Amino acid sequence: MLHMNIQAEAGDMVSATAPREDALWTIRELARDFDVTARTLRFYEDKQLLAPKRLRGARVYDAKDRARLAYILRGKRLGFSLSDMRGVLDVTDGHIQSRAELKLRRQSFDVMIEGLRKRRSDIETLSKDMETLCVLIDTHIEKSSDEVSENEAAVFKHAKAYDAIFRQYMDEDFLSL
Repeated sequence: MLHMNIQAEAGDMVSATAPREDALWTIRELARDFDVTARTLRFYEDKQLLAPKRLRGARVYDAKDRARLAYILRGKRLGFSLSDMRGVLDVTDGHIQSRAELKLRRQSFDVMIEGLRKRRSDIETLSKDMETLCVLIDTHIEKSSDEVSENEAAVFKHAKAYDAIFRQYMDEDFLSL
């Protein structure tokens, strides 16, 4: 029963605009729709993250596979490893039934959630600062003067520091993949 409850609730996590339940996609179509390679989809299948059906020997993906791929790719964009995604999917698929193991997974998910909250805060702060920088750039361009005021110079210096922090986070995200 846990399996069914978690799956029903997990369905809300993927996509509000899910395609028809009976729709099918070839590997080429799904790869194109998600801007990934067919090799990527086969790799995810090898890692047991996706399980397409076979129709006359060809892989076909249904709406559930499509939603699952969207979820995996979203996690990857946020810096989660395939192992992290496997851990989540094991729970939503009902493969984890042991109370002790569920408790461990829950603790792991709490750590992931806290990391996401920190990233969201960092993104919001960086976005606001970059918006301010864009306004200053626009103002500077409108003045059409090559002279930069002390205030503008300080802001550009500040922007360089944020750029360095942003690149550090990006490097950390890519290293964790």
